[in-house]
Amino acid sequence: MRAPSSLELQVTSTADLAMLEELFHRGAHAQSEALARELLSIDPQLPFAAKVLAASVAARGALAEAITLYRNAPVTLQEDWQFHNNFGNTLKAAGQRDEAAVHYRRAIALHGSSIEPFYNLGVTMIETGNLHEAERWLRHVLRVDPAHGLTHTNLGNILNAHGHLRQAEMHYQCAMLTMSADARLLNNYGQLLNKLHRFAQAEAFYRESITRDECFPHPYVNLAELVAGHGLVEEAETLLRHALSLDANLAKAHSNLLFVMALRDTCQPTALLAEHMAFAARFEAPLKVHWPQHTNTREPERTLRVGFVSGDLSDHPIARYLLPALRQLARHADLDLYAYSSGMKNDAYTVQYRALMCHWHDTALMPDDELARLIMADRIDVLIDLSGHSGDNRLLTFARRPAPVQVSWMGYVGTTGLEAMDYFAGDEHLTPSSMRAQFREKILYLPATTTFQPHEPAIAPNVLPVLASGVFTFCCLARINKLNRSTVVWWSRILHGAPTSRMMLAALPGGTEPERVRAWFAEQGIGADRLVFTHARTVEEQLRLHHQADLCLDTFPYNGATTISHALCMGVPTLTQRGTLPGSMLGASINAHVGIPDLIAADAEDYVRKAIAFTHDLPALASLRRELPGQFASSALQQHEFVTDTLVSRLRAAWRRWCHGLPPDHLR
Repeated sequence: MRAPSSLELQVTSTADLAMLEELFHRGAHAQSEALARELLSIDPQLPFAAKVLAASVAARGALAEAITLYRNAPVTLQEDWQFHNNFGNTLKAAGQRDEAAVHYRRAIALHGSSIEPFYNLGVTMIETGNLHEAERWLRHVLRVDPAHGLTHTNLGNILNAHGHLRQAEMHYQCAMLTMSADARLLNNYGQLLNKLHRFAQAEAFYRESITRDECFPHPYVNLAELVAGHGLVEEAETLLRHALSLDANLAKAHSNLLFVMALRDTCQPTALLAEHMAFAARFEAPLKVHWPQHTNTREPERTLRVGFVSGDLSDHPIARYLLPALRQLARHADLDLYAYSSGMKNDAYTVQYRALMCHWHDTALMPDDELARLIMADRIDVLIDLSGHSGDNRLLTFARRPAPVQVSWMGYVGTTGLEAMDYFAGDEHLTPSSMRAQFREKILYLPATTTFQPHEPAIAPNVLPVLASGVFTFCCLARINKLNRSTVVWWSRILHGAPTSRMMLAALPGGTEPERVRAWFAEQGIGADRLVFTHARTVEEQLRLHHQADLCLDTFPYNGATTISHALCMGVPTLTQRGTLPGSMLGASINAHVGIPDLIAADAEDYVRKAIAFTHDLPALASLRRELPGQFASSALQQHEFVTDTLVSRLRAAWRRWCHGLPPDHLR
């Protein structure tokens, strides 16, 4: 045998191994990779060099190559906990989380005194949606190291997601002791504070997050949501566009932008449609090449599998519309109902929804592509979106076209922009022929877009309050984000035209009075003594507030819907203005259904004129107060069986078209 070279003799020296370790730990991964390859060229079974080589290759992002190196590593490394921990890290980074978890568990079995694999396994469980398992492993880390900031952060995130806000805040506060400059922690803490209605603190945390990392887009998105909720929609739009300039693939930010645009009084239909189409171009177009060829049996009259996708199958205003519809749909033996619930919240309403469904899937933590595969595996025939671009939407699942017929209904007033969305369920008042150009979808016409279930037990309307008090009270209980300076200008003109009147408005969530709105009124010469801000914690409290209201004023350009319906139940009409956007047709649609066209203004001047005129025609308002609850009850808006049976008929017609190879078309 030939004598070993001097280099080969150095392989066994501790100096080489120490140098290899030192290079890797100071981040000189190119150099550690080169030295590891050199050492392995002489001794291919050198365990430490093999371990460092795989980790160095992974560090430069070559994950597939690193995984191959891990799989081919010397067998002696199978008893090395760090090897398994590092292998798990690489697999997790490559999206192979299930196998990563196997290696973390092996690392824990080999070396249970280290917190690294426990923490990594906990994070992996978060990424796979197993939050309960994640919490278990992360709590173990804190038992060993109570000050571990990242663990406190992730536990806070889990508790935040589950709605345990006070406990989540405790963990965020602990994390802040060691990570106060971390932009992601600051952003997450800001989200928590926003949920707790501590708005000033939330804003401060978002802005500090931006200061710490100007290229991190998420605090811009969350700050936009906060300021929009205070009526500052122009600033919100600016923030969202900046977030998208940092990361154009933020679908949530783009959806939020669409909603904020619809709130602006200067928004034009062409601009709003163009932005919806831009959403589709960004997120749907790349997926079209992967659209499946559906193999659903083309039998026009067979039982249909109908899926509903929503993030709001809980205590949410949509329950007033969705539950009565589902109760009727559940009567149809020719429908098999599936629910794909993408919200984290589960409550008594969720129990009601579950009871009406034949099949139920909790999908909140399921990626969009995985949800699409589940829907296709269920062989859904008609898939109904109940969120549109609102929160917790799954439009990126619909963009993959997992069902032959796809319908947008109820949760969003406007087009989704998606080519994959075949239909929008509307009616002649909300989506007349003149509005079709603003929808990419074909219109599926119903007697009413939705029906409404009044609160039970019912609260009796009272007599017109001005008759007793002598003070005429205008009222708007819409969320503050629907208000804008222009609307306040028109409302102020009304108040000036009726100098003994006052205005009752909803406060911010939590009861805080919106100072900006008060300032807008002050700019128009309306003092604080003429404004009343109220806070209703329950639907019953909100209904009882109408005992103080003589006439409700609708917001513009985005009208109310639930607020108008609650007011009708109490006999209080809402004066609305018809606009050119889908969201500005809501009030006119409801009033047309109920038979009160005089409460629909043609423009802002007409709106002001009508509002002032009603203060001089108290007998007319008193009469409406007696008659409106009955008119509302007899309208299509409360004919649950009729409207739902028509929906079933329209879905069947859409299904027949697909069975016969015909494209979607407007269906009446």
